[in-house]
Amino acid sequence: MANEGAPDDPTRLVHKVQKDVLMTRWQFLNEYMHGSVSTATRRELVQAILRYHSILAPLKSNPVVDDDAYPDISPIKTRLGERVTQLVPSQRLGVKETTTTRPAIDELPAAYLIDVIDDLDEVANMLGFGPTTAEAVPNDEATHEDLKALLTARGQTEAVENLPGE
Repeated sequence: MANEGAPDDPTRLVHKVQKDVLMTRWQFLNEYMHGSVSTATRRELVQAILRYHSILAPLKSNPVVDDDAYPDISPIKTRLGERVTQLVPSQRLGVKETTTTRPAIDELPAAYLIDVIDDLDEVANMLGFGPTTAEAVPNDEATHEDLKALLTARGQTEAVENLPGE
């Protein structure tokens, strides 16, 4: 069995992939926000998704994960190794357009890629690989000061004056 902190520790591997995905996602979103995502960044994001999915996929049988929680990455898988033909402006005199080919993964919509990562993050959280947060302590009891502040904020000064103890 792998020791915690060892290079092959599952938690360490998942966190490394999550870090790589996060950095690539930030780069992708930065370029997307400015209106143009480079081909290299889009391909890096697809590679990051494949790594993230492949490290979480063996844990699919874990009962804490819903059967439908894993995102459908078949649009990525079916495009791997495939090329598409595209019309582009020609550099040749007298020829308006020519064709070129490029990897089919370049056609995947940006929103789909980000949704897949978000879904994989949810799966990782279900499996306990998400960031730890302090558990919120529910507080559903209103104090006298809470009621006074609420009434004051609403401009109900007469109601504040009629509160017991005022």
